[in-house]
Amino acid sequence: MILIDNTLILKDFIASKGFPKDDSYDNHIWFNKTNKLRGTVVKQFDAAVDHFVSISNHKKRGPKQLKDFRFHWEVLLRSLSSALLQRKWLVVPMTKDWYGGAESKLWLEDYSQALFREILDFMRDKDLIELRAGKQFKSGPMVTRAYPEPSLAVDLVSFGLYVEKPFKGPYVSIKEPSEGWEHINKLPNDHQEIKDLKKINAFLKKHSWACKGPIVRKYKHDIFHSGRLITPFQNLPQTSYPLRINTLIGGKPIAEVDFSSNHLRLQLAVLHGTTAPEDPYTEIGKLTDNLERYWVKRFITAAMGASSRKKGRGALYGLGFNEKLIDKVEEATLQLYPDLVLYDGWGTVAQSLEGDILKGVLLDGVDAGVVCLPIHDAIAVQQKYVDWAKERMLHHWSEVTGGYKTYVSVTYPEDCVLPEALEGHTDDHF
Repeated sequence: MILIDNTLILKDFIASKGFPKDDSYDNHIWFNKTNKLRGTVVKQFDAAVDHFVSISNHKKRGPKQLKDFRFHWEVLLRSLSSALLQRKWLVVPMTKDWYGGAESKLWLEDYSQALFREILDFMRDKDLIELRAGKQFKSGPMVTRAYPEPSLAVDLVSFGLYVEKPFKGPYVSIKEPSEGWEHINKLPNDHQEIKDLKKINAFLKKHSWACKGPIVRKYKHDIFHSGRLITPFQNLPQTSYPLRINTLIGGKPIAEVDFSSNHLRLQLAVLHGTTAPEDPYTEIGKLTDNLERYWVKRFITAAMGASSRKKGRGALYGLGFNEKLIDKVEEATLQLYPDLVLYDGWGTVAQSLEGDILKGVLLDGVDAGVVCLPIHDAIAVQQKYVDWAKERMLHHWSEVTGGYKTYVSVTYPEDCVLPEALEGHTDDHF
């Protein structure tokens, strides 16, 4: 079992949440044939596939053709279940040039565009999915997307939790490498970064948790930007509804240990040699007519992550800020921390530092026999290891920043709001 029993009440809530936003590639995921289902739901999933194959197979197919038809059903149902839990649209290319010819994608060679079209049309006609056709935009094409309707979603919730991604490399990669950094995608096996990630994944592979998959490290441009530890588990919802915190590690309840105001503290320590009080977001909020901490955190995250003032303000408008509120929070922030650098892309630098810190914690976990799952700037562990995780996180944060102090907070399942209190909540930024 990988889900606490009392969160089964989340099932209908998740299924009826409505469609996620469809305004950017960040809200899309691709289907994947290598992911597999493990655990107690396999028989249930196979029965569901058999059912859909039987009611949708309107053509005379021989054994080989029927097997291929079933394979495409498996891929789509498994991928839709992952999309549902991550609140993202499933991307399925529907034009032939993706599957053959000069423009074909090698990773699509095992798939049939015709079978995908047949199955998706059937699911749409039976009101099982919302299907949105692809379009051509200035910034690039938007291919066909699908998302489960409530009638299908209620049955897919359990499947998604048991989807497991294979543990195989590369565990370290770099996107859009700057000149001289291309070698990151081809590090030798004896490189320390590769050895560290292999050690972590060899240990974790033996254990169980929801949306199980390897820990990978992804940089952008160079090793000083991005570089967080990534794993499918961290994509489970938490803010809009408390699903992730109600899952289990090794059959035991978990807690999440989180660095407090981490990007702000990291910059103060690394660039300015100073620290902040226990809750700087609340202190900033006091100078802005007691603005809720939630909104201050959003401002700091966007302002520190943006590479320019124009982009930062654009991101903040999208989060619900107006110009007056942006000016007010910015003024309060700089009043308390006049050296703080905003709108300069510091967020991606902080992510690289977070990757260093959490990798140290995960390596300690291997040596201590403790399963640690990274969640951006936090760690999920079994509840009995909370004190151990706090100590190790504070140790590695201090080590990376040159001896400075930070704070951590702990979240337990009972700390989170249940669905009855979430009615009408529309925040999809989790």
